[in-house]
Amino acid sequence: MIGKKIGARKTGSKTANVRRLTDYIRDPSQQGEKLLYSGSRGFLTDEHRSQQAEMVALAEEARRSPNPVTHYVPSWREGEHPTDEQVEHAVDIFLDELGLTDHQTVFGVHQDTDNIHCHLAVNRVHPETGRVIKPNKGFDLEAVHRAIARIEHEQGWQREARGRYRVREDGSLMKEAEEPTVPRISTRARDFERRTRAQSAERRAQNEAAAVIAGAKSWDELHNGLARLGMRYERKGSGGIVYVPLPSGAGEQPVKASKVSRAASLKALEKRLGAYQPAQIAVVHRQPPDPKPIQHHPGVAAARSAHHSARHAQRAILRDQQGAEYRSLMTRQRGEREQLAAVHPPHPIMIASRSVLAAKHAREKAELRDRHRKERQRLAGRFPPLDEWLRHNGLTDDLAQIRGHYRGSILGTEDRDEPAHPRDIRAFLAEVRGSTVDYHRGDHRAVFTDVGRRIEVHDSRDQDGLTAALQLAAQKWPGGITLTGSAEFRERAARQAARLGIRVTDPDLAHVIAEERALPRSVRHNPSMPGAQTEHRSRDLER
Repeated sequence: MIGKKIGARKTGSKTANVRRLTDYIRDPSQQGEKLLYSGSRGFLTDEHRSQQAEMVALAEEARRSPNPVTHYVPSWREGEHPTDEQVEHAVDIFLDELGLTDHQTVFGVHQDTDNIHCHLAVNRVHPETGRVIKPNKGFDLEAVHRAIARIEHEQGWQREARGRYRVREDGSLMKEAEEPTVPRISTRARDFERRTRAQSAERRAQNEAAAVIAGAKSWDELHNGLARLGMRYERKGSGGIVYVPLPSGAGEQPVKASKVSRAASLKALEKRLGAYQPAQIAVVHRQPPDPKPIQHHPGVAAARSAHHSARHAQRAILRDQQGAEYRSLMTRQRGEREQLAAVHPPHPIMIASRSVLAAKHAREKAELRDRHRKERQRLAGRFPPLDEWLRHNGLTDDLAQIRGHYRGSILGTEDRDEPAHPRDIRAFLAEVRGSTVDYHRGDHRAVFTDVGRRIEVHDSRDQDGLTAALQLAAQKWPGGITLTGSAEFRERAARQAARLGIRVTDPDLAHVIAEERALPRSVRHNPSMPGAQTEHRSRDLER
């Protein structure tokens, strides 16, 4: 197993970041991942939104801490599949080693590659004292390594060859004294290589600069040798930095000297070459070549090009098909509306019938939109990583050669058409009551009511109900809607309407809608609505 800590976002409010992280943990499908299991610790409630509200409220108590909720990810090796009970036990060990057992925690087990991994969002604010805890006195990664060693030992998983800790026979932990001569590159560099299939600056420094630094007999020889590579070594604080030129003249990438090799650290060099001496000549940067591929195999470039060409052609065909389906649906719905308008029944019945027909049309649009989105997602897969491509083409000998050097991820063609759980107009039933229509989830308790020229929303806490009411309003009044009620309700409804692409005509809400539409698409289409106090008077959506 391995464990890592994900850095906190530097943008967005504390509340937004907590909601964004916990939403991703509980529902990773937006990122193309599959949720295998989820759970929580330290909450008074069981429902996801309520737990979010608890975590946000406690995090807001720590006014001096911008990010009291920390994101950790322990990951099992390829081929290891923990049971739900083992996941629960692993989370207990993890929190115990970090000293955060009593703290609020939301966790979810995801799978998007060969490796199953668990995301944990842990609130470091103590639920009783309100103090922000620093696990292991701020050295929480050491505690993460200890937790990984304990989980491997107690559950019988294969130990990582370079694991930092080992469990003795008596159950105590022992830190391994041996350190690799060539440090492992950082997680960020590995992610860069996996994404681009090109060598990172850290790997280039290890492959090119390490030998020059190890063979230098003086500081001048070291600086001159690195200058011939277009690199330079400088002292920064109490350590050293190797600057690696980037391709296409894009500047330099600083790499910690300790990431190049053990012999490249400033302490080791000063012990061998004497006190640090800066370079006496300016480094003339040579134009570095294009990034070298991590591995190369004949046929990969042609296969990748054919893959992208086929996807481009398939997308064009799909766009035409989906456009034709949408136009056909609009034509049929227009005909049904015209047919209803020609009947001329008594006025109260007409009002109710129009509402029921509008709800039916809104459901059909939502179903078509979701099906089209899934069809587009099936064509959004990237070309598979090198090792998966080799395995798929039966090139197992070549796969064995690169196995220890590069580990990719599987981007399969799994059909994710799981049973839908609608959270919009499709989740509600219509019940006609004279000239009005109540909409409920089957329990006959109206969440919103269509009374003809307005739609009354009865509970502002029900976000799904608000979404459904807005969809019905947009279907009835495509030219735009206005919002009445409390200022809080109007702002929330306007933001949700902006996410749904529904036009709101209130001039005083224009800045709210503009602000919501300016958000990144991934945030706007996966919102976390702020919690609201219970208010029992109706809010209205009007023409």
